[in-house]
Amino acid sequence: MDEMTRKLVRLYKKANSVVESGVDKLCEIADKYDPRKDGSNGEEIIIHGTSYQRYGTPYFFHKKHYCEKCNAILAVKKKEKIVNSFSEEAKNYDFSSLDTYLVGNIKFVTYYFECTGCKAVYENVELILLEREKRKEKIETLKAKIQKRIRK
Repeated sequence: MDEMTRKLVRLYKKANSVVESGVDKLCEIADKYDPRKDGSNGEEIIIHGTSYQRYGTPYFFHKKHYCEKCNAILAVKKKEKIVNSFSEEAKNYDFSSLDTYLVGNIKFVTYYFECTGCKAVYENVELILLEREKRKEKIETLKAKIQKRIRK
């Protein structure tokens, strides 16, 4: 083997050992936070992290929104759910946070809107789409009115 090949082999072995040590550290962390291994049977829940999921700007949450059915004001509500990263329902949640991966019992906090009158529930994305459609309809009616006036 020439010198370049030897250097590449050394670099490959070094990178491989670094990756293996990182995987070993992740396995240690996973064993530490896995409820199946500590024998607690889930009686006490220790929260290892929190993930806040807000879709929309802060302005969106502070402005008034109205129900589609009864036209009452919508109230912002918070829903909290604790999910273990090793459970079956974990596949429905995103445990990544910036450049890390959350392990253990994670509290997922989501916000939604609930009607004060008829108790209808609106998810953030759904409400954004409904309001966008309303705005488009309003713009179309204004355009039609302007075009009528121009034609007269």
